[in-house]
Amino acid sequence: MLKSNNYSISAIARKVGISRQQIYRIKKREELTKSQEETTNGI
Repeated sequence: MLKSNNYSISAIARKVGISRQQIYRIKKREELTKSQEETTNGI
């Protein structure tokens, strides 16, 4: 099930014209913003 999910996501991304690198960058950016929010909340 996970494999088919990953495949469909990459297939959709291909249709939209988003490369895996861009998706990876977006995910990393989301993680960074989340960690930044946590640190600002902690202060």
